[in-house]
Amino acid sequence: MSSEIIQGLYLSLLGITGVFIVLGCLAGFMWLMGIIQSKREGYELEEVPIRERKFSEKELLAITSAVQLYHTLYEEVVDVQTSEGWKKYSKIYQVEG
Repeated sequence: MSSEIIQGLYLSLLGITGVFIVLGCLAGFMWLMGIIQSKREGYELEEVPIRERKFSEKELLAITSAVQLYHTLYEEVVDVQTSEGWKKYSKIYQVEG
């Protein structure tokens, strides 16, 4: 192999090794800071009371279906607003095509 290829591979290996060493040091520093912070503060976890369900699964399904049916039958469908540029492009495309 030529000396340029060997030098390129050496520099690539050196750069990749340097990056992983720096990342390893950063990970170790963050791990140590986490340990120090958790010992200093001494958190106590509180249990959050679980709220009781007001509706059963069948009742929730019925409510959802009723709302969907109402919006489908009695509300207008929302029109999608397009930009003027796309309207002009589609008209030109229809005339040309």
